[in-house]
Amino acid sequence: MQPRDPWQAMARPGYVLSAWPWRSAGYLLTGAVTGAVVLVGLAVSVAAGGVLTVVLVGLPLLFGTALAGLPVARLERWRLR
Repeated sequence: MQPRDPWQAMARPGYVLSAWPWRSAGYLLTGAVTGAVVLVGLAVSVAAGGVLTVVLVGLPLLFGTALAGLPVARLERWRLR
């Protein structure tokens, strides 16, 4: 019989040795690392684009920054599989 909720699953013997809690911890850890990398990349891109907008070179950079969510979304959908 399958557990109906996470609390019942955790109460089963051997839960800690199964793959589920370790996969969940790995997903959370890689999500934090991925989020930090994306945050730094976006901050640098926005700062550089803002500074370079004066000479019109920063406009395409800012436009690219606006579209940066598309590959990040693809990565997150892949990670959720």
